Amino acid sequence: MNTIQDNEKSCERKNDELETPKEDNVVPRVTYLSMSIFCIIIALCGLPVGWDIGTIGFIISTSTFKETYGNSLDGETNISSLMVGIIISSFNLGCLIGCLGLSKLTSRIGFKGTIFTGNFIYLVGTVIQILSGWFRLNIWLMILGRVNCGICCGALCVLAPRYLNQLIIVPKKDMYLSFFQTSICLAILGGNLTNFVMKHDYLKILSCQLTIILMTSCLTVFLPESHHYYISKNEIDKAFMVVKKLHVRISDDQIIKLIDQVPTITTLPKGWIRDKQYYKPLIQCCVMMIFQQLTGINYFFYYGSLVFSSLGINTTTVSIIMSVVNLVGSLMSNIIIGKFGRIQLLLMIGSAIMSSLLTIYMILAYISTPSSLTGMVIITCLFIASFATTWGPIPGIMVTRISCNSNDIIGLANCVNYTANCLITVVTPVMISTVGFNFSLLFIVSLISLVIYIYYMSSL
Repeated sequence: MNTIQDNEKSCERKNDELETPKEDNVVPRVTYLSMSIFCIIIALCGLPVGWDIGTIGFIISTSTFKETYGNSLDGETNISSLMVGIIISSFNLGCLIGCLGLSKLTSRIGFKGTIFTGNFIYLVGTVIQILSGWFRLNIWLMILGRVNCGICCGALCVLAPRYLNQLIIVPKKDMYLSFFQTSICLAILGGNLTNFVMKHDYLKILSCQLTIILMTSCLTVFLPESHHYYISKNEIDKAFMVVKKLHVRISDDQIIKLIDQVPTITTLPKGWIRDKQYYKPLIQCCVMMIFQQLTGINYFFYYGSLVFSSLGINTTTVSIIMSVVNLVGSLMSNIIIGKFGRIQLLLMIGSAIMSSLLTIYMILAYISTPSSLTGMVIITCLFIASFATTWGPIPGIMVTRISCNSNDIIGLANCVNYTANCLITVVTPVMISTVGFNFSLLFIVSLISLVIYIYYMSSL
């Protein structure tokens, strides 16, 4: 039976060999400064993803948005719950299209070309949203614009980790791969701060999206294309120059040896469902992404806001506090993952801690005293920090490892992630209104199952 560790080893062996040639007299030395700069630029592709997470809830709740797209009932302008759901989920629909469709362009026009294409689609989508609001056009144009933005973000969630994995040629690259999640957390915080500053002018918030996407596009110009892509196109001279650029010192013979060892970019062949080489990693990647959503992070973000609000804290301030905790936890994860290394053990520790916190949270919910509310606030912050340190970045790292360098497997895994996220986001408010804090039991059971699953798969 293929385990997670088996797939990691089989899919990374060739990449690891690229980093440790031993036969030559010259010892290769990587340009860590340049590589770190390239890593940060690629990771910034996560900014548009985090920006939408941090702003869309506030945008829909603004009075100007309701006046533009809402219906007047009893003197108040409101948008129906169904339409709110459609507006929010339209972004997820675009992400699904981007994961499965746009990301496939990588094999034709490379990583940089696909990023530029996605950024252009995002730019068009943002302009459509701004014009729709400015001229008070049909709400479906607003939804179309959000679908466009989602297409870009879905593709970037597939491309950026693969791009990082191919360009960062050091043995311990997990820390670099976790930067993408950090940039998403940074954008969420930036979006919440923008909400606080811009108040009710949602068009200005949308205009900030233009600045973000133009900035990432300009920075992408300075990135080298992946040498894996050049090799797949038989452009060996260009691949030679990229590898040389990533090293301070390396001989020509060693570069040729590295190029010869580069694995090919794979797509799922016909009949892949009967091939264990593909369907086993695909199932494992999808399970990891589903479990990430079943940790209960969306539940905490939703219910945590209510708990903070009950203490008299402004809703926007609540979002900023949660985003700060999320960002600090994500920054800590970069250090912990880089130093600790054993990410499967980190996932088990994270699951155990979060299940304990959820249990305490549920107990405190039935003790209606001021001190219990304060305790719930602390538990909320600790839970978000635990998630950001472990289950936030690590599933993406493991999917990149397990996927056997297949664009299709990563795309399908992200597709499952967005679908699960959408379903849980829709179900959570309904379940909370029905069963209240007892809804925590679902996530407690899920987190305990996670510990058992990861331990079982790691021990095989």
